[in-house]
Amino acid sequence: MARKKMIITHEYPYHIVARSNNKEWFYLPINDCWEIFSFLLIKINLKFKFQIHSFILMNNHYHLIGTASEHFPLPQVMEWFQRSANRIINDKAKRVNHLFGGPYRATLINGEAQFYQVTKYLYRNPISAKLTSKVEDYPYTTIVPTNIPLSSPSTGIAAFLPKNYDQLLIYLNESYTCQEKEILDAAIKKSIFKVSSRISNELKDKLIFCM
Repeated sequence: MARKKMIITHEYPYHIVARSNNKEWFYLPINDCWEIFSFLLIKINLKFKFQIHSFILMNNHYHLIGTASEHFPLPQVMEWFQRSANRIINDKAKRVNHLFGGPYRATLINGEAQFYQVTKYLYRNPISAKLTSKVEDYPYTTIVPTNIPLSSPSTGIAAFLPKNYDQLLIYLNESYTCQEKEILDAAIKKSIFKVSSRISNELKDKLIFCM
């Protein structure tokens, strides 16, 4: 099946995911990869005015939620980001293979409730992988303090997440039902993130309850 054409906009954020070649672990220890990706995220924030809302690095892929600027569309930002990661990690690992197994996948997030859901989906990746039982215990993520510049919580869709850190953790650590997880897994693979209104409202209500 042909890949759906990406929607190019600077008005809404994207969920972005890219996997390593053959789904192997990245060629360096994850601590080293985290430093490289952190450095590159800082660079795209400065070079392309790219707003970073959240990021998580797993052993063989990453998830990023961010908003492109008016003058630097997402494909331009991601081409530089992926190419730079490929070059730096391959140089350090002394390899010549492609770092990524294919193009990144970008899903547009065009609503408040959708932003809630995708943010939770991103930060719960280590829990789904059975690496930790709490989102804050996984170190390679922006839910813990990092030098990665996150966008202001007072602007855009990101403003609707809880301002209080403890309240945010309550929401993120509340588990999905199996049905919710399956629906989110499918929605995150589309060009626009969309779930049923019932599921959307149920997940949004959980956040409002936490606030």
